[in-house]
Order: sequence, then structure tokens, then C-alpha cells
Amino acid sequence: GALLIIVILTIMYGLDNRIRRKTRQMELYVELDSHVSISRLAKRIRELGAEVAGVQIDRDYSMDGSLRAVILSLRTIKKIERQGLLDALQETEGIICVEEI
Repeated sequence: GALLIIVILTIMYGLDNRIRRKTRQMELYVELDSHVSISRLAKRIRELGAEVAGVQIDRDYSMDGSLRAVILSLRTIKKIERQGLLDALQETEGIICVEEI
């Protein structure tokens, strides 16, 4: 019984990864300095080959107001390497952390 569950979970994990790689939609969690505007972030995302489909801003993220956290729904315009997009965003000035969720 337990062996069957392990096999099924392994297969489902691989299938989930394959589907995620082929889809043109992404959800990102981004932490950024408060001086970085959302429109500047969206412009950078467009430069990298994706467009912002939705934004959720966590207004209570930083007690002193120096950081902001946003969740972005992205749609890629063309097929791009997901990790390359994350790395390029991470290197952008004012962005503290980027993670795919």
C-alpha cells in the first residue's frame, strides 16, 4: 500500500513539474524597496518577455515602510526560461527577493 502511494506521488510530482515548465503563466512573490514603483517593476518584466496579468500588494509587510511585498501573476509573451527570468529580476536594483510560487 505504502509503496503504491510513493510511486503515485513520484509520478504526480514529475507530471506537475512538466506542466509548470510548459505553461506560460507564473506566480511570483517579490520583495522590493519602497522607492521602487510597481510600474517600474512591470516595465522591467516586459523587457524580459513577460507581461503582468495581476498584482496583489501586501501593505502590512514592513513595519517601518522600507520594504514592500507583492504577488505578481505573469503571462509570458514567448517561451522563456523561467529561471533566467527569476535571476534577471533578482539582479534588478531595488528588488530584494524573487520566488516563484
